[in-house]
Amino acid sequence: VIITLAPAFARYMAIAIPMPLVEPVIRALLPDKSTQSMLLSYHMKLYFGGSFDPVHVGHLLVARDVLEALGFQKIVFLPAFQAPIKRPHEASPEDRRRMLELALKEPFFEVSDLEIKRGGISYTVDTARELYSTLGERPFLLVGADSFLSLHVWKEPVELLRLARFVVADREGKAKLIK
Repeated sequence: VIITLAPAFARYMAIAIPMPLVEPVIRALLPDKSTQSMLLSYHMKLYFGGSFDPVHVGHLLVARDVLEALGFQKIVFLPAFQAPIKRPHEASPEDRRRMLELALKEPFFEVSDLEIKRGGISYTVDTARELYSTLGERPFLLVGADSFLSLHVWKEPVELLRLARFVVADREGKAKLIK
């Protein structure tokens, strides 16, 4: 997987620096042990939404590759209650959540039922709004380049760009189209 951060979208995306590279800098710059401890215990999460109907090895490989390449400490899978651009799912929301739980055996993967609990159509902007409110900062969202290229047709795309930061994973060479 090639992770591409397009220059034109730089203010909406970010590169995470692996904690082993950051830790010595934090310790050198911040003499206060409590501030060091707070910063070093922070677990940066990346949220990966989708229908996951079914979850497959491609989902897991992209998530692991992005985690390793960008230094996120957790990938949180967010199965949609009902994806807005897909026909009704084959499996129920609860079955898809359970499939994810069975597939995700790594300690750096977790499943959230945020969108399932909310019900209805799972618009990314609604999830970003809820995460922003909960976290107090813009969440990182993982999307494929093909999905990012259609962002203009998503619900409230300008608001979504204000609320969240995107990590775009290339699929099938689509990232070269993002300028």
